Amino acid sequence: DAAMQNAVSVTSLKSNIMNSWLVEREIDAEEIARSEKLMSLIENARIGGTQNTGTTSAVTAITTELESFIGADHPNIQSITLLDFKTKNILAHLPASKKIDVANTDNLIAAASTKTQFMSRFDADRKYHEISIAVPILEQGGTLSAILFVELETKTLAETLHDRTGLGAAGITYLIDKSGTL
Repeated sequence: DAAMQNAVSVTSLKSNIMNSWLVEREIDAEEIARSEKLMSLIENARIGGTQNTGTTSAVTAITTELESFIGADHPNIQSITLLDFKTKNILAHLPASKKIDVANTDNLIAAASTKTQFMSRFDADRKYHEISIAVPILEQGGTLSAILFVELETKTLAETLHDRTGLGAAGITYLIDKSGTL
């Protein structure tokens, strides 16, 4: 029947839009993490600094490098946090005015130590669903060096989820990850 075909078409279109958006954000985060300049700066922070935080100039250089990925040129990135795997310290967090959402570094490291991971949570204070990407940064030998944690601006995705066009009076859109989690 035509109504069913329309609903299937709308569902397929919305699914493709959301999937494309997520894939594009994953590519954005992985490009940042794979930056040779960023990897070099992380090593300089370790070599030139104390065991815990690196030198002020090295950390400043990391912050400056990451600043180029926040703002008008990258409207889908809300914040970036760089976590040093070896010391479990945060090397950089931008923007500085944004609360750091990396609450349990051990869980983050366990989840993203070998591959890029999407994470989501509901911020009850802001009544807002957050989506983040954690990307491992590997040294030349493949050893985990750091984790890049990127919190995404989800307005575009939320608009797609909430658009009920073509879904009928009772239509609902769900976002489900590859493991089937809502």
